[in-house]
Amino acid sequence: MLPADNNPFIQIQKLGLGNLYRGVSATLLRDVPFAAIYFAAYSRIRLAMQGNRDILSVGETLFAATAAALPASFLTTPADVVKTQLQVCQVCVFVPLHCDNECVCMFVVH
Repeated sequence: MLPADNNPFIQIQKLGLGNLYRGVSATLLRDVPFAAIYFAAYSRIRLAMQGNRDILSVGETLFAATAAALPASFLTTPADVVKTQLQVCQVCVFVPLHCDNECVCMFVVH
């Protein structure tokens, strides 16, 4: 890749403004559920660990954050894979497949 290819203005001229935002919807579909799961779990874990104390130690805070990130990451990884594919592939399309009156969409990467 030539250094000029990294210039966003050249990319806009070649591929259009929409190319800069390819994968933004998939990113939101990954980040919003991750944040909701993470912050809800972190709040619950932190309250359960805190008890009657005012603050947690650094280690306890790190444990609460890690424990909250585990289910959030596990549940949102499929959306992260789709997001990455949308952002890096040249042509990505959803192909509707009809099978016994049911529409099934298949993700095709060219």
